[in-house]
Amino acid sequence: MLMNSNKEKYENYKILFSRLNKALKNEFYLEAIFIEYALIEDRLKSILISANRFKPNLMSLSRKMSEVKRYHQLKTSSLSHCLTLEILDLIKLWSLKRNQLIHALAANNFDDDTIKEIATEGIELVRQISKSAQKFKSKIENL
Repeated sequence: MLMNSNKEKYENYKILFSRLNKALKNEFYLEAIFIEYALIEDRLKSILISANRFKPNLMSLSRKMSEVKRYHQLKTSSLSHCLTLEILDLIKLWSLKRNQLIHALAANNFDDDTIKEIATEGIELVRQISKSAQKFKSKIENL
């Protein structure tokens, strides 16, 4: 589905956050992790679009994170007032755990506590990166 307006995007976020909260409440942690990954990736993309630094080849989460980090380190960037490098490092660590889990699923080499931990960490990171992206977008719009 192509998002044509901010209103449509907002409505989609409401739906995704609702599904995420339901997934966590009902202990559907794999679904929660799937949604968290999508939301984190989208918020990083939003930051890059706001900074006029998004490129179509930045498809993966790690590439988006690398570009956000490069932009963050520029002296002319106001992103450092909205997003800490610590959050980016936590997202990277979470992403590595998520990837390890995905690869372990087929081998049945995982436990429920690990899945729950990754999902619980993910929702906090979604909240943090969403707040940072919104703060940065507002800051850019008010320049």
